Amino acid sequence: MATTARTWPRRAAIGVVVTGALFAGAYWYGGRESTLQMIAQKVANASGGSLVIQGVSGSLYGAMHIGHIVFKSPEQIITGDDIDIDWSPWQYLSHGIEVSKLRVASLAVQSLKESEPPKMPLSLAPPFRLAIGDAQVDKLVMFSPGAKAGTQIDRIRFRLLGDDQHWELRGASAATPWGLATADGSIGAVKPFKLDANATFAQSGGPAHMKLHAGGDLV
Repeated sequence: MATTARTWPRRAAIGVVVTGALFAGAYWYGGRESTLQMIAQKVANASGGSLVIQGVSGSLYGAMHIGHIVFKSPEQIITGDDIDIDWSPWQYLSHGIEVSKLRVASLAVQSLKESEPPKMPLSLAPPFRLAIGDAQVDKLVMFSPGAKAGTQIDRIRFRLLGDDQHWELRGASAATPWGLATADGSIGAVKPFKLDANATFAQSGGPAHMKLHAGGDLV
């Protein structure tokens, strides 16, 4: 009995050390740039060719960079260049996904065919809480089917929050070919999808200024 009493603290200490070493090793492995690149490649491979990701750098635990990304579907092709993401993965355990900064230098959306009128889904709720503290897109170009020239929108900026109750858009602004547009609003994540949104538009080089409000249940 005396021998057992003397050895169990030693065994417990060894167990703590081994467990700590395993966690430290896993943390180190997950934070490597090569690990992030491997995950990105596995995601692209699993897409069956619909997703291409290139120029990945940074860490899974914080700031990361994507040089070039392409997503293809039967309806459209979305291309993004020079994307920087700064997020806190540990917040997922208590607050969901929180992205403090999102920067996109260039984003292009090419529509391949005329899409059908959108239908409201049964729910807009995300699978987990999502918050983007500061999102910026320097340039967005949208192409209609068959068009060689697109509509360009610059200096897009917004904050976004989504959970099982609603989505909130705050501080949204963009420079369009016709003037500066701003917007704030929210929409319920479940039926009747209650909408409450405000928008303003100021014409470039002109006196025109509009204020719009939309509210009510969508279904």
